[in-house]
Amino acid sequence: MFGKKIDNDKKPKNETSSPEAIASSAFTKSAAPINIDDFPVHTMKEDFNLDGPVKASFITKKPVEEDAVPKPKKTSNTGKIVALIIILLIIMIVAAAGYYFWMTRVKSPIATAPDTNLPTQDIPEVTPPTQNSFSTTQANYLSLDFQNIDAVGLEATLKTTSDKIAQMKTTGPIEFILTDSLNNPISLQAFAQKIGLSLPQSTISLLDSNFTLYVYIDNSTEHLGLSTTTKDNAALQKALSQEETTLVADMNPLFLGAAPSTIIASPFASSTYDNAAIRYSNLTPTSKLLSIDYTIVNGYLIIGTSKMTTRSILDYSIKPSSTP
Repeated sequence: MFGKKIDNDKKPKNETSSPEAIASSAFTKSAAPINIDDFPVHTMKEDFNLDGPVKASFITKKPVEEDAVPKPKKTSNTGKIVALIIILLIIMIVAAAGYYFWMTRVKSPIATAPDTNLPTQDIPEVTPPTQNSFSTTQANYLSLDFQNIDAVGLEATLKTTSDKIAQMKTTGPIEFILTDSLNNPISLQAFAQKIGLSLPQSTISLLDSNFTLYVYIDNSTEHLGLSTTTKDNAALQKALSQEETTLVADMNPLFLGAAPSTIIASPFASSTYDNAAIRYSNLTPTSKLLSIDYTIVNGYLIIGTSKMTTRSILDYSIKPSSTP
């Protein structure tokens, strides 16, 4: 009606309208070659634009559950409190120690002047009670620095010891064993040489090395005596008898300075005390009852600086049964 009518009857018979034929015809037509690189290729990264902000329409953020997030640990205050208390205690201890050191070692005492306004009053004199410093029933040990002491020092030590015994008001002898600084007993020979006893070696050789020293208070006078065991009683008796003319002077150090400077001794005489034969010589003057009395009994030589000194040693060591 509006154009020229196409006569379908004039189409070539060999043409076909099937899809396969159309496709075949399209590829058989002369055309420019197809380059595959000209076709745009899109990747998932470009489609989702992962380099840029993620679109909410493509990626939905998963909500984080509250229980999945780790909670911060609560710091315990108990440990801090304990540590603080320990530190404070240490500081207090150090401060107290420093204060004590300062008070006792550094700080000098402050001298206070006496208060002269105080009323004066008579203070009675108090005499300390006398205490028994030495045993009266058994031997006492008297330690000496024997290597460094001389005769004067030894006599002074014995005199000081005798003075202490005089304050005890004892009635019997006090027995002593002399020792050195190492507590070794001092021999009779060493003691005799140190103090100045002049006994001949022939007499000393008849005596044992062990000996005992005695202190006896006779008529308010301090006396010394000694006792030692013998090796040969008869030989010793003979040796002493031959030495009686000088025996008093030889034993002079035992008087501790109580003997007169010029010794006047009577000839030796004999006495008996409970069957013990005693040889004695009195000194002049006789106001202090000084003498040399010696006896050999039961294997012992006993020497005293007064009659009662020798007899008290016999009573103490030999225990006589009667007194004539």
